Amino acid sequence: MRFELRALAAPALIAAAIGAGGCGGERRAATTGTSPGTTTAPAATSTAPAETTPADGTQTAPAAPTATGGTETTTGPESAPGGAGDEEAARSEVEFEGEGGRITPTRVRVAPFIQIKVELKSKDGRHYGIVVAGKRLDAGLGRGDSSVTVPGLRQEKSYNVRVTAGSPSRLTIVASSEPGP
Repeated sequence: MRFELRALAAPALIAAAIGAGGCGGERRAATTGTSPGTTTAPAATSTAPAETTPADGTQTAPAAPTATGGTETTTGPESAPGGAGDEEAARSEVEFEGEGGRITPTRVRVAPFIQIKVELKSKDGRHYGIVVAGKRLDAGLGRGDSSVTVPGLRQEKSYNVRVTAGSPSRLTIVASSEPGP
C-alpha cells in the first residue's frame, strides 16, 4: 500500500509545482546588479501591423500604430457621446436681468466653493452693465446677453458687483449654504 501512495504522490507533486508556477498573473522586470527596490525596464520591441489581402484582390490598410506601438481603437465608452471627458465642472448660475432701468435681483446666494457663472440679460433692449471680480459684462443695445465664470467663494464671503449702466449702484453675490434667493 505504501508503494501505491508514493506512486500517486509523485505525479500529484509535479502537477502542483506546475500549477503553482502559473499562478500570480503579474510580470516583474528582472533586476540585474541594481540596488534594492529598482528594476530595469524590458527592452522596447516594435512590430509592424500585417496587411491583409482578401480573396477578391482588394487590400485593407493596416491600423495606424499609436505612440505605444499598438493600434488605436475608437469604440468604447470614452469615444461615445457623453462618455468620460465630456463632463462639465459643477457651478452655480446667477442671472441678473435688466428691465425698466433696474437690474434685479440685488442679492443672490450661491453654494460655497463652487465656481459661479454670472449672466447679464436685457429684457427691454436697453443697455445694462456690471463689473464682477474685475470682469465687465454688458447687455442690450444689440449686444445680446453676456456671461462670465468666476471662482467660487468661501462660506459667507461675497462678490460686490458694481453696476456701470442701470440701477441700483451695487449688487451682491454671497456664498451661503442657507436656502433661498
